[in-house]
Order: sequence, then structure tokens, then C-alpha cells
Amino acid sequence: MLIRIKVLEVLPVGISEVKAHLRLDHAHEDEYLHPLIQASASFVEEYLGRSLLTQVWRLIWEKQKAYPPLISTEEMDVCSVPLPYPPLRSILSVNRLMPTGEKQPIRRHRLELNHQVPRLVFADVSEPVEIEYESGYGDRPNDIPSVLRQAILICIADFYEHRSSLQNPASLVHNSLVREILDTYRTLRLP
Repeated sequence: MLIRIKVLEVLPVGISEVKAHLRLDHAHEDEYLHPLIQASASFVEEYLGRSLLTQVWRLIWEKQKAYPPLISTEEMDVCSVPLPYPPLRSILSVNRLMPTGEKQPIRRHRLELNHQVPRLVFADVSEPVEIEYESGYGDRPNDIPSVLRQAILICIADFYEHRSSLQNPASLVHNSLVREILDTYRTLRLP
């Protein structure tokens, strides 16, 4: 189970940047533009499988029972847990969730960053594990790669021009320019 527990209240693109992109020189629709920015940023994050601005995630991982049992002792000695929504900034805590309700820290773990989605590797445990980590490009909109910010602006323009597309954000994927931009950053979906 993956839960987003902290999100910055900063928008990935500013209202003045959006108005410049849309060539608006009035404030009549400023209130309308805010949800467009949020919807576009959410669409881009979801499509990419990436955190744009800094976010804190809590992942509760439980070992899957393999049937038939695994034969390789190497596979049974370690747990390798993918950490969705990269880029990973830091691991905040790794704890075993004991049946008594207390948390027991797992201090010996390592990161494998040679995957599209980073993995946390630790010794095999039978209890559920709670992993809290921070991900995202940074705390400021300018930390996000400019090409992704441009994709957000294109999505906002699409929403603005075709107001009915706000009900179906998936239609934005049909915009070939947005798709081309985003596909270079897209992570593979986890099963």
C-alpha cells in the first residue's frame, strides 16, 4: 500500500507563467486557471509515474508467499522493494511492523539505483515493512526539468481551449507533442 503523506503547496508552474503561455492579459480567469494547473500537474505526474515537486511517501510492503516455494536461497535471503514515484531524494525510515504494534528499525539496507524505479534491499523479514521516503526533483518549480514544465503548460492550454477535456485528462495523451515529451521521462508501471 502506497500513501502520499506530504505534498508541497507550491504549484509546478506559476499563474503569471500560465497567463503568459496562454497570452492572457486580464485577471478574469485567474481563479479558473488554478484547477487547470493542478489537474495538468496531476496528469503529468500520474502519466510519468514520477514526483515533480518534493513529496513524502509511505509504502507498506508485505512479503508475498510464493507458491510453489522458491528454490533459490539467494532469492529468499533478501527483499527487494521498488520505491515508486522517483526521483528518490532520501530514505527517511525503514521499519518492521511488529505484531505487537511497535516499529522496529531496519538499519541495514541498501539502495539499488540502476533500475528505472529505485529499489530498497534488506535482509528477508516475515513482518510487514514500512518505508518512508522523499522523492521529487526539488522544492521549487525551477527544480523540475524545463521540458516537463513545458508539457504542463501545453496540457493547461489544452484544458483551457477544450474545457470538456478536463473531464477526460487521458485524452491529453493523444496530443502527440505532450506524449513525445513525457515518454522520455516515463517510468515503467509496477505490477
